[in-house]
Amino acid sequence: MTQRRTTRPSPSAASDTELLRCLVEGTAATVGQDFFRALVSDLRTALGTIGAWVAEYHPAHRELHALAMTMGDERLDGFRYAIDGTPCQAAIDSGRLVHIPENVIELYPRHAPLRHLHAVSYLGVPLLDVDGSTIGHVGALHDQPLRNVRLIDAFQVFAARWG
Repeated sequence: MTQRRTTRPSPSAASDTELLRCLVEGTAATVGQDFFRALVSDLRTALGTIGAWVAEYHPAHRELHALAMTMGDERLDGFRYAIDGTPCQAAIDSGRLVHIPENVIELYPRHAPLRHLHAVSYLGVPLLDVDGSTIGHVGALHDQPLRNVRLIDAFQVFAARWG
């Protein structure tokens, strides 16, 4: 039996302000774990992606620990993964947003989860502490090209304000 995947088209009419409003309003009334789950849900909706996550970064192990993660219809809160050889590594190591609009599997062929998810595009940004050190990561994967520059810019602005 083949599992049916659902994809959402990326919104084309949303403005940066509308995206930020959606993210802020969606998380304003929540705290703790509910905040992270609301953030991930709102990111997936706003970006129209198959998956999104917010994770804390453990530099000693070069590992991310998902505070909230959703891929398709599956919740993966608590998921841990090493960043080496992943697009997340590029975001963490560079200290800035990394946008791979397509061909993410070809760029990271050794990262099996990308192939399993039929990932085409990636968007990720590190969350920085006041001293500039990386404390976390917010990311999204999609099974279609992700090219809406306005949404990507708004994603970065939100991550910078949140971090």
